[in-house]
Amino acid sequence: MHGKSTSLWALLIAGILPLTACNDASDVEPAPSAKEAHPFATKSCVKLSDQPVRIEGGSFVMGNDAVYPREEGPPRETTVEGFWIDPHEVTNGQFAEFVDATGYATVAERPVDPAQFGVPVEQIPAFMLEPGSAVFKPPARPSNNYTDRWEYLPGASWKKPYGPDGSDAVADQPVVHLAWQDMLAYASWKGGRIPTALSD
Repeated sequence: MHGKSTSLWALLIAGILPLTACNDASDVEPAPSAKEAHPFATKSCVKLSDQPVRIEGGSFVMGNDAVYPREEGPPRETTVEGFWIDPHEVTNGQFAEFVDATGYATVAERPVDPAQFGVPVEQIPAFMLEPGSAVFKPPARPSNNYTDRWEYLPGASWKKPYGPDGSDAVADQPVVHLAWQDMLAYASWKGGRIPTALSD
């Protein structure tokens, strides 16, 4: 998927995957000043183990009618059996091992199929037909419109998370700009699966 679909996937993935981890506030170096470079590139956390951890099963209420009722509702009680899970997000270094071993190219790195847009190709801006992904941009003003916060950048991918003119991916930071099929491919290669409350 590319174009608008890629932008939405990138929005979801960028929002989910970068939620990493330091164990607590004592694990983090002092925050850099506003004059320093991009703060995400300067934080340092205690290295977490790569060994899976056991999560015991239980029941919880899943779903929400308040924000996305068609996508997330209705709320319902769900029971999940115990399972093993990796202790942190997949890092750029881990994903690079997968790419090196398989030659895999992510959705954001592949040619864009104009048919994904559902309009005549001449109506599609040329830059939207180049491989890329959506990158966060600080909004000029408060807004609920995702296009005020996300910009499709040709050349943005897991290797260049801030776009082609930005810095390279940092090995121990979470990998971003992955589509669902990219994550499935990685999980399959590792002999695992994507965490879900749904049965296979």
